[in-house]
Amino acid sequence: IPGHTHIEMITPFNNITFLRYHESKVIEDSTTLSKTEAFIRHTGYSGLFSVEFMHGLDGKDYFLEMNFRNDGNSFVVTSAGTNLPYIYYLYCIGGDYKNEIAQSKVEESYLMPEDSYFMSMLEGELTYKEWRENLKKSTCYLTYYEGNTKPFWDLIWLQKRALLSSVVRYVLQKLHIMK
Repeated sequence: IPGHTHIEMITPFNNITFLRYHESKVIEDSTTLSKTEAFIRHTGYSGLFSVEFMHGLDGKDYFLEMNFRNDGNSFVVTSAGTNLPYIYYLYCIGGDYKNEIAQSKVEESYLMPEDSYFMSMLEGELTYKEWRENLKKSTCYLTYYEGNTKPFWDLIWLQKRALLSSVVRYVLQKLHIMK
């Protein structure tokens, strides 16, 4: 487990939101971690996965879900310096995955799901200033990647109607024409 994801902002839209990834603090409760490891071994699963916990106000970690797949937030791990899909690929073909792990690092990284986070700002869940500051802080995005911008622009094209309606609603609310 190379790192730990902390959701910086919860939105009612979805759980893929602005998040910070940093060196692994793992789980405070080693019993929880060992039970999770035992469960994965018991299933015989081999591959990428994620385990989600909620850290309670009482200081305990509560299990939420486990995904036996490369999950939606996984690109932030690669952005931070650990390319888990590549490491798993090397493992599967008998390549030098241990060397790749040794060369990996975990630098603090921020992921922004640019479309839904922008919608959250338009819906008033965060201010423009917060949105702009977090945009500058982001080291990677859910769909935008400079090496291949097509998925990002396809998403924008698909969501243009919802985006336009939110912008119009926001402006009308600011002008006190609509509640």
